[in-house]
Order: sequence, then structure tokens, then C-alpha cells
Amino acid sequence: LMAKVRCLAVLMAGAACVHALTPAAPALRLPGGAPGASAFHACGLRSHVRRLPRAGPGSGASSPCAELRKMGGFSRKGRQPAIATMLSAIGGEAEAEAAAARDADELKTGVQLRTPDLDVLCSWVTEEITLWLDQDWIEREVHSKMGEQAASTVRRMVDGGDAGISSILFAVADDLASSNFPRLFESDVNEYDVANKVSDLLLQSMNVDVCCTTAPITGLPDYGAASAPVPEKGDLEKGFQAPETEVDKYLFLQKALDGRISVQDLNVAVLATLGEDILKRMGVVDASTLDFFASDLKAIEDLDEAVQSKLDETNKRDSDLDPVLEALYGEELLKVEREAGEPEFMRRETCVKWLHVAGGY
Repeated sequence: LMAKVRCLAVLMAGAACVHALTPAAPALRLPGGAPGASAFHACGLRSHVRRLPRAGPGSGASSPCAELRKMGGFSRKGRQPAIATMLSAIGGEAEAEAAAARDADELKTGVQLRTPDLDVLCSWVTEEITLWLDQDWIEREVHSKMGEQAASTVRRMVDGGDAGISSILFAVADDLASSNFPRLFESDVNEYDVANKVSDLLLQSMNVDVCCTTAPITGLPDYGAASAPVPEKGDLEKGFQAPETEVDKYLFLQKALDGRISVQDLNVAVLATLGEDILKRMGVVDASTLDFFASDLKAIEDLDEAVQSKLDETNKRDSDLDPVLEALYGEELLKVEREAGEPEFMRRETCVKWLHVAGGY
């Protein structure tokens, strides 16, 4: 009998150890959940997390996003799988590295912010956040300050080379919750609410459908002359400098695809790579007359034929370029743009293909 009792005690002790070592699952926020819960969503997909204590001056608490990173949730650079954290903790370095590598690959498919004019976009974000808070609650000075802070974070992230929507989302929340912005307590919302709204707005600014949100109060950003007609080649070359390093060429292609490179500069970049044989095949005597973004489709159709010809020379197909385009733009967003069939994007895609296939980019 005593042996059986000792055996039972050992089993109970083991179960207690397993329970103690098992990480607690975060509380969920369900639709219409109780106050005090909050949720992040990135790239149109929502991930429910428990709301953590808000950090404030003298509170001694770290920001909610920092706490999430400790929990193995999301990181500023992207999603940090909890399994990678657990494997690393128990000494499975190889497995942890493999999980981190998979995570890095996932980052390539994240939605990237694209805008032809960052100043216009940031002003629009400031105005939208301010009006949204004023209309949902009451007009307060802090609302405009929150809008300005959110726009400032968007600018900082884009200028720093990280234009991922999910990265911007967490950066906005971190900045609003930090001690550098001590007035958050004056509002009726928390940093998560504003960060979610900013990500909605950024997606909407790119004409991406976002569920469970409202349309922008002032409409989409007015970029005005951002899509002005292409001037003469001679005038363009005066202000255009072709990228020289491999890194600069990669960034040029990325910006060309997401709209951060003007159609004028992209047109000149393509013209600079067209040889006499290609021009002859297009039936063009003066290259300066080519405009791949004109209302006439002949120039862009001829360029597309030139791309296909170059691919045939190496026994490749058009679909073989998809991994390159997905790495530049994001797999899901590339699919959305192709389904939408927006003319300017399709022209940009053709130009990027040419620069990559035949232009040395």
C-alpha cells in the first residue's frame, strides 16, 4: 500500500511540474468582448491577444509590444513563432534556427506600404486619425497630437527602409505607449486602437479591401500631380541617376514596383537599357519618343514582347519571374494587384521585369 501511495505521489508531482512549465495561453478578445481587451491586426488579418498594462512615466512597466515580444508573440521585425522561442529555451538551437529561417521567409510575403508621395500620405493619416477620434468621442487636442505621432512613426519607418504594414503597426503602438508620448491617458482609446486604425488606413490608401472597418472620412489621399505625364527624355535624364550597386538596383526595383519611383524615372531607366536591336524590333528610330506610361499601349506591349523574347532565349517562362516579384512586393499583395488589373501597376510590373531580365538589375 505504501509503495502505491509513493508511486501516486510521484505521478502527481510530475504532473504539477509539467503544468508549471507549460506557458499560459493569452486571453482572447472576442467580438464585443469586455472592456480592457484589445487586439492587433496586420495586413488585414486579426490576431487576438490579451491587453497588457499600459506603460507610463514612472510606471516601471515596459511597453505592451515589448511584453508581447517577450511572450514569443510578434516582434517589430515580424512574427516570432512561439515554437522557436521554446525550442531555443530547451537547447534546440538547430530547430530554433530552422524556425527563424521559416519566419524570415514569411516576412517576404508581408504587405509593403507604397505611396507616390509620403508627405501627402502622412498629412492624410494625421487628419484621418484626428477626425476619427473626434467623431467617435468628443473633440480633444490630444486627438490631433495622436494623429501627428502616428504619421511621424509612419514616416520614420518608411525612411528607415521598413515599409511593412505589420512593422509600422507595432511601431505606432510602441511610440504611442512610450514615455515620449505621455498624453495617451487623456484619450478614451489605447495604443492598440490607434495602431489598428493606422494599418487600416495604410491598406485603404493602396486600394486594398479591409474588412471590419469604415471608409476613410476624407476619402483617399489626393496625390495630385504625382502621376503627371512623362516629359521629354532629355529633360528626364538631367535629374535621373541610375543605381550602380546591386543593393541600390534591388531597392530601385522594389520602389519601382510599389510606386515610390516616379513613372518618369522608371521610363528613363528602361530607355537607358534598350539596345539598338530592341529599338529596331520595336520599329523605333528615336528612343526619346518611347513612353511606356502613355495612353497608347503600343510601347508597353512592345516591351512585354521584348521581355518574353529574352526569356525564350534562356528557356524560361514568365512565371519564372514570380519569385523575384514576390520578394520585391509581397506574394499576397502581388496577387491582389494582378486581380485588380490596375493599368499603371501592370506597366510598372512589365518595366521591372525588363530591368531584371535584360537591364542588369
